[in-house]
Amino acid sequence: CDTVTDGGGWIVIQRRSTGDVDFYRNWTSYKTGFGTLDNDFWLGNDNIHTITSTGKYELRVDLKYKGQSKFARYDKFFIDSEAGKYKLHVGSYSGTAGDSLTRHDGMPFSTFDKDNDNWTTLNAFQNVANKLNYTLSKKMQSALIQFFSPQSCKKNAVILHPFSTPYTVVYNNEFPGVDTPLLCDTVTDGGGWIVIQRRSTGDVDFYRNWASYKAGFGTLDNDFWLGNDNIHTITSTGNYELRVDLKYKGKSKFARYGKFFIDSEDDKYKLHVGSYSGTAGDSLTKPHNGMPFSTFDNDNDNSPVNCAAVYTGAWWYKHCHDSNLNG
Repeated sequence: CDTVTDGGGWIVIQRRSTGDVDFYRNWTSYKTGFGTLDNDFWLGNDNIHTITSTGKYELRVDLKYKGQSKFARYDKFFIDSEAGKYKLHVGSYSGTAGDSLTRHDGMPFSTFDKDNDNWTTLNAFQNVANKLNYTLSKKMQSALIQFFSPQSCKKNAVILHPFSTPYTVVYNNEFPGVDTPLLCDTVTDGGGWIVIQRRSTGDVDFYRNWASYKAGFGTLDNDFWLGNDNIHTITSTGNYELRVDLKYKGKSKFARYGKFFIDSEDDKYKLHVGSYSGTAGDSLTKPHNGMPFSTFDNDNDNSPVNCAAVYTGAWWYKHCHDSNLNG
């Protein structure tokens, strides 16, 4: 669910950005859906039909390439069931991409093994994409609106994800001073968790300096650190909890803390956590609670050595650590 674009509330039915997922698939694949929510995917024609048959929906298609963005919006959108060959129905067009879909209104869906001519996975926008010098196979996005808001992050909770987790949504933040979009996990432990760290692919280097951890780095669709300034700003607005999820070879453990906030940069982002519960064991309260943040170029630990440099990370080190999730 995209809660940022055009007022938010859009269910994403297709994303093409990395090129990792093959979209040249058969009827069955498009019927059930494929890919993963944290990468490229198609939601599935059965799912799209079921959702759009429950009420009034709109369609928005977003095209992005090299800093250029175009969109097309249709004030009505639904598709028929499989018995009706997932026939397309769209309403009036508005936008900047040009209307390349209305002429396909009323057409059934087609795949290479089931030729019904003429509407195939939003390829109606190929001509617009070409005008943008746009590689459709790698950079296309689409979204579907619904008339109720998704579960928000207003539960006042923060989550640390050293390893990848699905079912997250981009959250339209309401925190003054936080300019970056937020990633919100609406599934784990009742949902409502703002993700402040994710480590899953190994593509992003976490051995960074003070300025990098202050501002944040990485991208929401990959590994990232939200930024100490952002974490301080968010956790200073109310009562927050912290949850750390660890996943390895099919095994999952977690640690939850009943209180969580960090101080401002003036106080070196000092860590404050409350009571522990969970299955991972408490590796944060005793050695790290109350400690300032350290990086290799800003050593604030109590050890005679530079813990961040020795353990190639950045953390609330003491002598040196029981946990080191950025190392």
